[in-house]
Amino acid sequence: MEEIRNEPCSDREDRISRLEDALIHYILSFIDPKYAVQTSVLSKRWIDIWKSLTFLSFYRSSFSQDKKDSFVMFVDMVFIFRRKDIDVQRFRLDWSDSAYDDSVTVHVNRWCLNAIGYNVQEVLSQAPDLLNCQPPRLCSLESLMLEIWSTRNSLRSVAYLLKISPSITDLFLQSMETNLAYIGADWEAGLSSPEMLSYLWFVEIYDVEACDAKFKLPAFLLKNAKVLEQVDVIFSRSSFGSRASKGQVELFIKKLRAVPTASSSINWQFMRT
Repeated sequence: MEEIRNEPCSDREDRISRLEDALIHYILSFIDPKYAVQTSVLSKRWIDIWKSLTFLSFYRSSFSQDKKDSFVMFVDMVFIFRRKDIDVQRFRLDWSDSAYDDSVTVHVNRWCLNAIGYNVQEVLSQAPDLLNCQPPRLCSLESLMLEIWSTRNSLRSVAYLLKISPSITDLFLQSMETNLAYIGADWEAGLSSPEMLSYLWFVEIYDVEACDAKFKLPAFLLKNAKVLEQVDVIFSRSSFGSRASKGQVELFIKKLRAVPTASSSINWQFMRT
């Protein structure tokens, strides 16, 4: 494959099609998905490229004022046909230059939930008074089980999901392999709200490693869950592999107990796998 890519190109040859998918995705991230989808007619090479775009930016102004239904159908189509194994890094919606009504709120909320299903890392909305006044809600969700990676984007996605799920009472988290990428102290910026986690009373975190990255989400829960009663932390086997790692576990527990909590009475249980 590399030998083919390095061969000289003739003047009439399609050089863009010879680029790696990742680079083509980057180029297409700067244009409206309406035009990105249209590239599928160029050749077989381009038929499915748009289905794996990670940056989705939809502009209502790209459709005429009387084509509201066409715009809605187009956004729906993109979500229906895009690849299910490719996460969305950024979802952006701009409806600021067109009229909107209650039905628009329904569509926007539905699209945001679709993006969450693709582990969206960033949501940007320029639809006045929609997401700010009536954000999407998973009001019937009471029990949640998640596998989480300790990266900034993963933690923000989980926190946002908890923010829009006000009725959660039980939370079960499977801590996946450690990622040493920088998370930052401000990872939770804009994700806390007075009404969130008002019913959460039980949290179980399984396979925890005693490191700073794994500390972030439990601390967030402790600071926001007002009626939290039970917290079970189950450490991974690797956390007890040496005397030094055992010391890290003790320090981790000490730091966790020192976090200011929204709940006045929490029963702790620390175990090992």
